[in-house]
Amino acid sequence: MNLNFIKNDFLGFENFSKDYLSGLGADEFLEGTALLKEAISYSYFSGGKRIRPRVLCEVGRSLDLDENRLYYLGLAVEMLHTYSLIHDDLPSLDNDDYRRGKESCHKKFGEDLALLAGDALLTHSFEVLVQAFEGSDMLGKAVHSFVSHGGVNGMIGGQIDEVKLIKNSRDFSSYQSIHWKKTGGLFRLCFELPCFLKKTIDDSLFEKSSRLGLIVGESFQWSDDLEDKETYLKHFDIITHLRSLSNEGMSLAKELGFVWLIEYFEWNLNRF
Repeated sequence: MNLNFIKNDFLGFENFSKDYLSGLGADEFLEGTALLKEAISYSYFSGGKRIRPRVLCEVGRSLDLDENRLYYLGLAVEMLHTYSLIHDDLPSLDNDDYRRGKESCHKKFGEDLALLAGDALLTHSFEVLVQAFEGSDMLGKAVHSFVSHGGVNGMIGGQIDEVKLIKNSRDFSSYQSIHWKKTGGLFRLCFELPCFLKKTIDDSLFEKSSRLGLIVGESFQWSDDLEDKETYLKHFDIITHLRSLSNEGMSLAKELGFVWLIEYFEWNLNRF
């Protein structure tokens, strides 16, 4: 994904993440806890571009939200994302030995620590989410969104659909559903959670923001698969579909005042 349209401070969020994650298990001095923290840090700081939290922070800035609360939201989403990658790489799922040019967590630390590192990131992501909404009466709605897009109806549902998908299936709707649930689910969180912090946003604008998140997520995944030359794409006219998504996304971004996002859709329209 072209990140030139994102203007926010990447380093600030990265330092915030380091400060929080370094405090996990701070009262424990057992060897196992130290190893677990090392596995968590290894996976979280493995060279990811932080696309999701950076998009989330940009949405929040468009809504004039507090920077510190946005960092908490971004961290919660990135912890959710990182746990899913750790578990995805395990031999029982994708069985990937490398991620981003480095050994995957289970290859570096063993399956036991990798499993627990993912569990810890998922569990503590809820703690971070609660901190973001401290003093707000919108926490319940935020948790519902977090579970919906991260659970069986979202990311995890997409993962099981992907596991059971017939290899080289020619059913476009199956692939689209997976992209909606997995990539789309997390990007919808990036657009929905700041709206809950805003509180005064009306239902219509919230739905449009959620739809925009889905479009960003789906278009991101199709584009990523095109760059990776995934063989299943030869069965579909993805370029036409991508252009349709980008046009709809551009229209919604203009309506919502997310002018920073227009550049992404313009880039997406012209890249293939």
